[in-house]
Amino acid sequence: MMGFSKDENEAFTECVFSLLTARVDMLSVFPGIHRLLRSLSRNHILAVLTANREEGVGRFLVRQGLSGYISTIAGSNRAGSKSEKAGELIERFSTPKDRVYLIGDTVSDISEARKAGVNSIAVTWGFQGRGQLLSRQPDFVVDNPGEIETLFKGPITRPINSNG
Repeated sequence: MMGFSKDENEAFTECVFSLLTARVDMLSVFPGIHRLLRSLSRNHILAVLTANREEGVGRFLVRQGLSGYISTIAGSNRAGSKSEKAGELIERFSTPKDRVYLIGDTVSDISEARKAGVNSIAVTWGFQGRGQLLSRQPDFVVDNPGEIETLFKGPITRPINSNG
């Protein structure tokens, strides 16, 4: 962060993540996520790669009734970038990279997917808007969870909604 030393930045980040973990009960999921995860988990391995701590995300998933759909969480308490963690999960689950999709709401998520050599799906209902996300040329851009579900119903041969 600008104006912070590395130590101050780490202390600030630690404080923010501690607050998020403590206040996880105040968060909710975007409408349609329950249906999406239930649907995808029937035929796909679902993992969470996050800059948040695993324990906070785990508590959130349990509270929201979503933990049964997620195979694993790789959070900030594990060393490495999201792309490195994605690589570890690819090996762990023996999944070909062309069948892996990193779904995210930031340009850094798109960049990490590219570094990992996997597909990226940018969601417009999160942290950054459509314009910012499109500037990094994700493989797919979706405006709601139903579009992700549609994407995975058949063979995935072309980006949907990526130019719109």
